[in-house]
Parts: sequence; C-alpha cells; structure tokens
Amino acid sequence: MKSVITRKNPWHAIAVVTKTKGCQAVQALNGRRFLSGEAPALPLPNCTLVNDCQCRYQKYDDRRAGLRRDADEPSLVRTATSVATNKRLGRGRRASDLE
Repeated sequence: MKSVITRKNPWHAIAVVTKTKGCQAVQALNGRRFLSGEAPALPLPNCTLVNDCQCRYQKYDDRRAGLRRDADEPSLVRTATSVATNKRLGRGRRASDLE
C-alpha cells in the first residue's frame, strides 16, 4: 500500500538568511521566499565562502511577505454604507435612453 504524505500548509516558505553580510549569491536572494520544495540547497551553488558559509534557512508560514488583497487590510474592508447604490436602475447614457 502506498503511503500518502499530506502537507498541513502548502504555502510553507523558506528564505535563505545569514548573520553576516554573506557572499554575493546570498545577497542576490535578499528578501526572497521560496516554497519549501523549491528552496536552493546550502551552501548556494555560487557561494564564494563555502568553507565559512553561515547561511541558514528561515521558515515562514506563507510565501507572501505582506498583505496582498484589499480584504486583508482592515481599513479597506467594505461596509454596508460604503457600497455604491445600483446605478442600473436609472436611465442609461446612450442617446436612445435620453429620448
């Protein structure tokens, strides 16, 4: 019987970080998050500090770093009073509508 592995969070992400300035390879990834299965192996392929590499993985629950949708921002949530009235009830803008 084949065992099935299910991930609890499919958007689990990883970033490569270092305590020091690091090499150019890690600087190029600054702030970038990868899905867990797509993260590069350490040390990075172009690492110039292979013998003294201090890079490590930083784990995140989500690949996104910030809010992405208006609905995620509390100040932008629509309320019943902010919804526009239905403008389809009035006359249209066509010349034939104005006759």
